[in-house]
Amino acid sequence: MYGYLNKIRSSRKLEKECIRNIELQWLLQNLTPNYHTIADFRKLHARPLQSMFKIYVQFLIDAGLLGKTTIAIDGSKFKAVNSKKNNYNQKKIDKHRQFIEDKTAKYLQELDELDKQETTNDGLQIKKEKIAEGLVKLKERNIKYDTLQQQLDDTTDKQISTTDADSRSIIIVKNIVEVAYNTQNVIDDKHNLIVHTQATNTNDGKALHKAATGAKQNLQLQKEDELMVLADKGYHTGAELQRCQQDNMITHVAYKEQPSVKHIASEF
Repeated sequence: MYGYLNKIRSSRKLEKECIRNIELQWLLQNLTPNYHTIADFRKLHARPLQSMFKIYVQFLIDAGLLGKTTIAIDGSKFKAVNSKKNNYNQKKIDKHRQFIEDKTAKYLQELDELDKQETTNDGLQIKKEKIAEGLVKLKERNIKYDTLQQQLDDTTDKQISTTDADSRSIIIVKNIVEVAYNTQNVIDDKHNLIVHTQATNTNDGKALHKAATGAKQNLQLQKEDELMVLADKGYHTGAELQRCQQDNMITHVAYKEQPSVKHIASEF
């Protein structure tokens, strides 16, 4: 909670704060958890943290700060700790496997040529040993990609990330792609207060219904209760609009223009 309140999202930065920050030392009673412990805690206690947010929304409702009739949705991209190098799809795995296959064939050909030489010397033996070491490393790499292939086959997604498993390669702006999260934020129009937030690994086009439904639940509205939903053109997907309509959520999603959702909400 301290990290969220002070805009410190990195587990490694939180670890440093636990050591140097007097305020945090007092709060933790001089405990100094490492970044692994902090990251694992956040991962293992995701549901309780979500429940705390619902308690916050309940407080807003009790204080009469929410209109509960109109919401606005917008997404924010946050780069994951997982690098592009450690994000894999079928094309990337196939490329690495082909490299291993070609390199192995080259090594074997070199060994054959060395075996054909009539003389034997120390230099020749050293070359053979280096090639043998190279073949062992290639075999280990091949096992690695066999494991990655199995992981890819076991998921419904077309990609996997090995460092930050929940992150995905998504389009940030135009054709710029990063391994990131797309956090969906939903505000109530009365005072522009956030009533729902969720980190996703998909683009806005698949996020409208889920974000709107989450907000509707936090606002303690029933399925039959109407709710106006505002969003920009990134959310203009027919299937998502239809699902919202079926759940009595009236959507106003830009098709050609792209006004700021925050400005739209402030006008109500």
